[in-house]
Amino acid sequence: MTSGAADHPAFNGIDFTEGDPIELDPTPVAACFGCDFALVLDSITIESITADIAVSYTGSYDLGSVMWLDSDSQLLDTLNLNLGGVTEGSYALIATDVMGCSSTLSVTIIVDGINTPEPLVFGVYPNPSNGRINLVSATRLSNAFVSLNDIQGKMVFSQDDLINTALDLQGLNNGTYQLVVRTGTRAGTTRIVIQN
Repeated sequence: MTSGAADHPAFNGIDFTEGDPIELDPTPVAACFGCDFALVLDSITIESITADIAVSYTGSYDLGSVMWLDSDSQLLDTLNLNLGGVTEGSYALIATDVMGCSSTLSVTIIVDGINTPEPLVFGVYPNPSNGRINLVSATRLSNAFVSLNDIQGKMVFSQDDLINTALDLQGLNNGTYQLVVRTGTRAGTTRIVIQN
């Protein structure tokens, strides 16, 4: 190549052969454009003892990474957060688009006791279990909603309109889970251990 183009710092380390085509990567560099990435809180839904926080984002580029944090640790790396067993506190979502622009959204949950469901007392056996568990309660559990959250708060199992009080959770990994049962105005929770 003859004149000054190959002497530009952008071409350092590139060997040019006269007559060969040059391929350029058209990917824009974030520093060349303004960051327009922003997080938007769509909704917070609190039902009995669980909370769902739905978030979306706006901007010119795709979402790169996300991380929900509470005061103690990283919770999840998904855009939306499901908290099994609502606890008061502050939560932060830190997200970055593929160009490196980032945005933070803070959410504070305050439990004020209004519309608190009546406690539902129930038992689970065997616990620890191989994944097959039975629910027992003095309260009728038919048509109950049952959900199971892992230790990070992610819902890994749910069943509407419980007909049978025996649950088959054998497809789950070994670990500790939070079982939530809701019937009408009653709700209860307990921890179960799966050991396959």
